[in-house]
Amino acid sequence: EGAPSVSARALAGALKANCGFKLTMKPLVKERYYPEGAKKVSYRKLRKYPIELTSAVCSHSGGCKPSRANLVETKQRAGKYVSEMPNSSLFTLCNFMENGGKLASSLIKRVMQPVWPKSKNITKQDVFNIRVKVMRLLPLYKKTNGEYEEFRRVANANDNMFSGIDNDVTLDDDEAYELAQSLWLEVMNTVGKTEEAIFSFIEYLDLIKSRAKGFTYKLATDESSKKKKKKLLGVLWMTATMRRNFELFGGYICLDMMKRGLNTLLWPYVAVAMYDEDMKLCIGCEGIRCGERTDMYKFLCDFLAESAPGRPLSEVNIVSGDGFFDQAMIVSFGFVNAIFITDQWHLLDSGLEKFFGKAGY
Repeated sequence: EGAPSVSARALAGALKANCGFKLTMKPLVKERYYPEGAKKVSYRKLRKYPIELTSAVCSHSGGCKPSRANLVETKQRAGKYVSEMPNSSLFTLCNFMENGGKLASSLIKRVMQPVWPKSKNITKQDVFNIRVKVMRLLPLYKKTNGEYEEFRRVANANDNMFSGIDNDVTLDDDEAYELAQSLWLEVMNTVGKTEEAIFSFIEYLDLIKSRAKGFTYKLATDESSKKKKKKLLGVLWMTATMRRNFELFGGYICLDMMKRGLNTLLWPYVAVAMYDEDMKLCIGCEGIRCGERTDMYKFLCDFLAESAPGRPLSEVNIVSGDGFFDQAMIVSFGFVNAIFITDQWHLLDSGLEKFFGKAGY
């Protein structure tokens, strides 16, 4: 019924090189019906309506002789370079991550350049996929105590562990958090064009968002700028676990920014912190901002309200922070029913001690 699955190339004739070309099509419209004698409903695909072309593959038969660039591009699109990475490269990257604690993009490129063809461009997508793969393989590396032969043996016996990273792969919440943290640390230690480093980080956040359910982020820009390209002032992100933390434990929160120059951008790290049911510290959202300013905190609170609607800001009872805040400011942020208190460190260690000295015991 409807158009056939494979259509003949009647008008234009055969392909010039007489090679096979396979098209895979997905019908977008289905018809509901009951098969004869059946009580359960079924669906038939209607090909006379619009369809989606899901793939088009040349079998390189006949006189078809693809160029080197074509072969590289085809293999790249199929994800073969990441899915078929040699064990030696994976072992090297796992070793760097275990001993160094992170994988810089430049390091990944240096390890992979001798392995991949010279004509292959190592993209941000490649770097991201390799990070995910190494992160998942690290427990296996630790299990083999860093012995390459044992690592290779276990690797060959665990095909699922070494499966490729494709566009359909999903990240769990811990992986999303770890990736965001490691990428942020890399940007923070980048020397050179700082704005370029930030936009590179944002591209990675886009990749995480596309793979991790519940992950979201938002950019703060200078709205007063009349330029088409607005100045970037910071970025915030939230994982599904962070959202759950705020919605469950957000009755009492703490706001603060780390102002010390711990990174080359000199942008403060900011987070919404709380205590969970075991009185352990947990995070509601985090990010980096251009400075400790009222508008930056307002943006943080708006992001919190927008991304975690399960707890409106009006249901926060206590907001703790340093002397930057006061009660009126807290209310203006949206915490209309909250009481502001100075946190313990700023009240005792950096506040009262400054005026009265250390207490005698």
